[in-house]
Amino acid sequence: MAKLSEKHGYEFLLFDSDTMHRAFTAPIDIVVARAPLYHAVGYYLSRVRRVPLINDFRDPYTLFYRRRFFPTMFLLHRNLGDAISVSMRAYIAEFRLDPGKVFYNPNAAPLEWTMLVDREPKQQICFVGNLHNRHYNFPLMLEAFRRLLEVRPQLKLVVGGEGPLLPEIRRLAVETGIGSSVQFLGKVAYDDVPRMIADSLFGIALNPWLGQKQVEYAACSRPCVGVRGRIDSEAVPWIVTADPSPSDVAEKMAMLVMDESMRTYLGEIGRSEVKRFYNWDKMAELWHEVIQGLVS
Repeated sequence: MAKLSEKHGYEFLLFDSDTMHRAFTAPIDIVVARAPLYHAVGYYLSRVRRVPLINDFRDPYTLFYRRRFFPTMFLLHRNLGDAISVSMRAYIAEFRLDPGKVFYNPNAAPLEWTMLVDREPKQQICFVGNLHNRHYNFPLMLEAFRRLLEVRPQLKLVVGGEGPLLPEIRRLAVETGIGSSVQFLGKVAYDDVPRMIADSLFGIALNPWLGQKQVEYAACSRPCVGVRGRIDSEAVPWIVTADPSPSDVAEKMAMLVMDESMRTYLGEIGRSEVKRFYNWDKMAELWHEVIQGLVS
């Protein structure tokens, strides 16, 4: 959104609880509604303000809501927007979205990261991101890493990020018996993220959708281990998917650790895919094209 405002001068209202108080007074060219409740409220706001509405549909926003009221509100209003952004193509059929309104808007990484000089990796793998989302399957990650250490005891798991789950993950690492092999860096400065990724053999993100982390690993020429799910329908060749079991995740991790040529091959594919499509510049132009069609 920042690139769109910077390059094309759009006035967005990313409609949520933090911006609701400005909804009827702020200058708006377009309303972008995220999360199930705001797909509903955003529809009525866009009609009152007489501007287009884009329902920006991303998997976690639906998964986080446990009360049935919010998914129901989403389902009633999902096709009432002027356009629908999806981060996974699988959602079109799964949630019966109007294919005539849908455009594919996956997560993306900075194009500049693909231009950085590659580094010789250390004997480590990494996870980088906010530690607030249980859908990243941290217990599965730690147990799989414990099994990996049985064949590669010199490895380190480096965890970059902070959040409410950090004390729990620290404690679990100790209880699992791998505390000395897991390094918690806390919050990593944005400019230091590419270095942390490039210092690693590969990244790990055990969420079943294509997220920001998997694309950032690819931008830095590193493959990723993920779990099978919706992600398998997206043709993202730099992600090695495993069954959501400690043994299978550990097996896929071991394969990447031991096969340097495979890591290099997948990393090169990932970086080329980010250059081609999964970058912020490409997403900004995609949104610009969609918005121009709506406002005209």
